[in-house]
Amino acid sequence: MDERKINSLLLITAVVSLIILILTGKSECIDIEEINENYLGKYVCVKIKIDRYVLKSDFALIKPSESNISIVFFENEIKANMDKFLKLEKNKTVLIEGQVKKYKGSLEIIGRKIEYV
Repeated sequence: MDERKINSLLLITAVVSLIILILTGKSECIDIEEINENYLGKYVCVKIKIDRYVLKSDFALIKPSESNISIVFFENEIKANMDKFLKLEKNKTVLIEGQVKKYKGSLEIIGRKIEYV
């Protein structure tokens, strides 16, 4: 291979790698108590103990015992994780990934993934 083909191949590999990193965007794991307005718009993962929850067909709300920040899941995420939502129970510990948002003046996490620990 000549130098030009090698450089082109390296450039393509770098661009594809960058796109993969952006699309897979790893969440930052933190304590839910640390979440503040500096996290708005960021994806996080938190490990919480469920205090209360409401599960409907198109909406789920989870209140952790460690914080007043609510965790909300919408219909698509519920359908994708239905087996996990059917096992929701007070005092169970779960790992949740989602994006920090503000709703009616309060911080919340819009969940995209839930796992039992």
